[in-house]
Amino acid sequence: MLTDLKFLEVGKQFPPESEKERLQNYSTYKKIFEGKHNEVYQNQIDRVKRVQGDFQEVISYDVILNYQQLMSKKVADLLCGESPKISVQDEKKQKIVDEILKRNDIFNLIYILSMDSSRYGVGLFYLYKDLNRGVIDLTQPALWFPVVHQRNVRRIQYHVLCIPRQINEKETELYVEIHEKGRYTVKYFLIRNGKIVREFTDEEKVIETGLNDFAIIPVTNITTSDNITGISDYTTIDSIVCELEVRFIQIAKVLDKHSQPSMQGPSSALTYNRETDSYSLKTGSYFVVESNDGKVSYLTWDAQLEANFRFIKELQNALYILSEMGGTLLGERENGTGGVTSGIAYKLKMETALQKVSRIRNNMDTAIRKAISGCAKMEGYDIGENELIIEWKDGLIDDEKEQAEIMQIKNGNKPTLSHVTSIMMANDMSREEAEEEYQRIVQEEQEANPLLVPNPHLNDEEIDEETDKEINKETE
Repeated sequence: MLTDLKFLEVGKQFPPESEKERLQNYSTYKKIFEGKHNEVYQNQIDRVKRVQGDFQEVISYDVILNYQQLMSKKVADLLCGESPKISVQDEKKQKIVDEILKRNDIFNLIYILSMDSSRYGVGLFYLYKDLNRGVIDLTQPALWFPVVHQRNVRRIQYHVLCIPRQINEKETELYVEIHEKGRYTVKYFLIRNGKIVREFTDEEKVIETGLNDFAIIPVTNITTSDNITGISDYTTIDSIVCELEVRFIQIAKVLDKHSQPSMQGPSSALTYNRETDSYSLKTGSYFVVESNDGKVSYLTWDAQLEANFRFIKELQNALYILSEMGGTLLGERENGTGGVTSGIAYKLKMETALQKVSRIRNNMDTAIRKAISGCAKMEGYDIGENELIIEWKDGLIDDEKEQAEIMQIKNGNKPTLSHVTSIMMANDMSREEAEEEYQRIVQEEQEANPLLVPNPHLNDEEIDEETDKEINKETE
């Protein structure tokens, strides 16, 4: 952890020693997410090579089981696959909020930030001003160097962004933003052979953000009392995925090796070729052999891979548990029946995954409030963080049949929607279209059953009033 800005002094090593492991982990997580597993799991390859001998003849990384990428995408899907509703009670402020959301493509930013929080352990909102308009953007965790208080690492003094630009093989120009509450300082440094050799003091400048807080807003996954940079979801399952890939590819190589069957038979089945001075088996002909010489036949092969498949199943079960995502999200085949799971049963299976996502959602909720409020403040508008109302959704498909049955039970088997409202919802019709459709339905019923008498207690105007009441209830 960094507790002061001395790491930016001339003569200091960059990046600082305390941050090297974190930055290396970010590089590893990025490669895993992008499917470059052969660059990451070299230690596992070496382990198997010591057992198998010439490992490259047994296995090559042709199959990538990118569970990590799938997990990050599923976390983002559950968090904001259904876009949250962001609103304020004041109509004028609502227009400002809507403009900020649209201009900054905020829901797409939330999705990307969710994946960063999953794979890196942290994602970062970045606020700045461009052409007198506030901008909500993202920045990479690999550029972020938080400086914390020595007595309380959870209290940040500075957010430092360090953006390198390679000049040549030995020299790098370093652009630095040192963020404080309400402003940030821009500095430039020259790095040679991994050390800061010069600071360009004449290019230093201070930029006022106009905010009461930092312009860098982190959204962390899991943090502890001694860790503010967040813990990646990949660290827990990395070794399991690596072992799964090795097992799958070893099986594939064994199957490939025995995909072309060999033949066995007596020596009399071979024909001598004088030109090549070799023996060969001519297939498609009839061979006369002695009765005790045996038959020409294909070799049958028993792979005996059952133990390997059982081990793979155990590894997958461990993956489902430790990732907190469960087999339902990560593609487990349920009993092979292909049946449809009910909405309640599906949500119960997703309980652990939803709890996992809620940890990120709590931090994301606070960060979005700060980002929107800060962006509005940069443009001269005062929208408090607590004024914003964010309605999150769980990202799961609703079982409408199940919900209707529940509402029916709660209402004592009485209707909860009028016929007209039901037609509107089922067919995506306007009220006028639904009323016309309902009248046609009633007319067809009367023609089919002349004894059917309409309700004499309601005229057309009263029917319309009842319909309006039902629609207003649904709207509320």
